[in-house]
Amino acid sequence: METIEVLIKNDSDIFEIVKGSIFHITPWYNTEGILKSGAINNNSQKKYKSPWRVGSNGYYRERKCVSFFDYRYYDSPEFKDNEFKCNLTKFLCPDSHKSSIFILSEYEYPKLKTWDDVKDAGCGYIIVPYIEAGYPFHVDLSVIDTHFIVEMHESYFTNDWFV
Repeated sequence: METIEVLIKNDSDIFEIVKGSIFHITPWYNTEGILKSGAINNNSQKKYKSPWRVGSNGYYRERKCVSFFDYRYYDSPEFKDNEFKCNLTKFLCPDSHKSSIFILSEYEYPKLKTWDDVKDAGCGYIIVPYIEAGYPFHVDLSVIDTHFIVEMHESYFTNDWFV
């Protein structure tokens, strides 16, 4: 796994890192545990702090999967209709100034459950259509190609929309 540190100044900087890939993003406070354990574990037991305030009905969390965002089809109408639901800036909060993005190896893509696999069963659960995917149980770091350590430039917090 290659580790790359990046300093971002705006949302488009984040998009440039992830477009065309499938990735897991987590606040910095979860990173040490991931690196120590050698895996990204599912959060079915709610052991890990999350910026999502959706309660207990996340579709993939309920099924003991690790959630990923699929940004391979970022130009598609379905992606554009649902992209705002991802809000990656939730992971880039002023108290930590950092987050981690883990890019999944293409060889692991067939293991993912995608919207096409679950769209009929997702009623009543939180899921981002066409974008969110689930990886069963846990993700060993050996199948992560790149770990981006993303840090926000101080100017990021001066944007009016962030207040």
